[in-house]
Amino acid sequence: MIRSIVVSRRTIAGCLILLLLVLTSCRAEETSKPVIEATAKHETAQPGRLDNEETPDPVIDVNKPLDNETKKTITLSVLSSSRFLELAKAKFESQHPNLTIEIKEYKAAPRPTGNSIQVEEIDPKDLAKYTASLNTQLLSGKASDLIVTEHLPYQKYVDKKLLVNIRELLMSDQGIDRNQYYSNVFEAMNYKGGWYSLPVKIGLQLLIGNRAMIGDTALSDDSWTWQDFIQASQAMLKGQQKGTQTPYVLTNVTPTTLLELFISSSYASYVDAEKKEARFDSKSFIELLNTTKSMFDSKLVTTDHNPYYTNMFEMLNLNQYEDMIYVHQMMYDGNSAYYHVPNGSELQGTAFSSDLPVAINSKSKNIAEAWAFLKLLLSEELQTTKELGGFAVNKLAGAARMEQLLKQNDSGKPRLSLRMEGGKDYTTQPVKQADIDLITKFLEGVGYYAEKDLAVLNIVTTQAAAFFNGQKTAEETAKGIQGKVHTYLNE
Repeated sequence: MIRSIVVSRRTIAGCLILLLLVLTSCRAEETSKPVIEATAKHETAQPGRLDNEETPDPVIDVNKPLDNETKKTITLSVLSSSRFLELAKAKFESQHPNLTIEIKEYKAAPRPTGNSIQVEEIDPKDLAKYTASLNTQLLSGKASDLIVTEHLPYQKYVDKKLLVNIRELLMSDQGIDRNQYYSNVFEAMNYKGGWYSLPVKIGLQLLIGNRAMIGDTALSDDSWTWQDFIQASQAMLKGQQKGTQTPYVLTNVTPTTLLELFISSSYASYVDAEKKEARFDSKSFIELLNTTKSMFDSKLVTTDHNPYYTNMFEMLNLNQYEDMIYVHQMMYDGNSAYYHVPNGSELQGTAFSSDLPVAINSKSKNIAEAWAFLKLLLSEELQTTKELGGFAVNKLAGAARMEQLLKQNDSGKPRLSLRMEGGKDYTTQPVKQADIDLITKFLEGVGYYAEKDLAVLNIVTTQAAAFFNGQKTAEETAKGIQGKVHTYLNE
């Protein structure tokens, strides 16, 4: 049985939201949680301990039972709430009747209506007001108990001792086995030897390539730089003209957004938050500015919104297991491959993002309760739910989610018939073990957090606009960026 649906292409960094909404509604509602051994297997360890590591003294006694008598309200600040947070709130309050979770959202997120969902871009002005408001609250000691640090320069708050080292709590808690989590994800958040913000879920940042255009070219994407990517693309584009459609490496991207992509994937090359140093006056950054401009001048990339199938690559931020499987199946008529995003540093592995990295306010009077709620967010039970809306950081939950996808093949649920951009029809294919292995490969290969300090990125893109418009040289632009970022880092 096949259901039909029309799907339009989203932005270059987006996912197929409508597709995911339908697929999520079709997911089997199973109460059992079978585990894929290859994903969930880990060494037996003492609960609360990571093998070969000492347990530090935490800020609280994490093994002391919570007070089940005193009524308290635990607050959580987030730009916009979600069904996952609301589900966790209901679950936590049912377990602890004396405790109330108050989700303090700055801007209400659009809610699904029927079989559709609204996708709303964040207004930069709203984002600036939100970050300024939280900054004021933190510095004045009036911030929430829990804080979602997406869009926030959380390292600055660590330097001012405003956030709890969650690593100490996790390693000392005897009721939790840290080995059930993707430790590479948590370790990627390391700052000054601690974990001050933990991602509850992640998205994978990847390139998807058109293998018909790439051909037999061997791309060493495990450690390639943007310069490697550009040189390889130039060679592969030769002789790729297809009728009236001019092929490009990337489309629907502006010089400033391309530069932002370069900086986000190579942030550590230009900003050392711990030392409060910037390197935007370096030779490598000046070359990056010139390279970005030359990619447009040489027509490797374009601002035009060309059909995706004329591109060599698309940038993706994949936020669901289904994303990774079905996008891979249908992009470039199924003749596609995933690649790591290049970067300009020594970082290796899969880049990841998170729209739910959670920190605990060190000035909170409810640290024990805040930690209990964060543990619930990280639990297998909550991480297995479809409401999570991302890749689970709990390996057991991730394994169960993928097992559900395999079992869905035999559930009798209808497959989807999709009409893609350009009128192409596509029908989803059954999930295979090879699909699961591919997801597992990239999750286990997570290497670094695609960090975004919006204040730094705003300085870079604002200053770089004058360069792209021909008003300043690359050297002048780099000098201006360096001065402003240095001032910001040392405020």
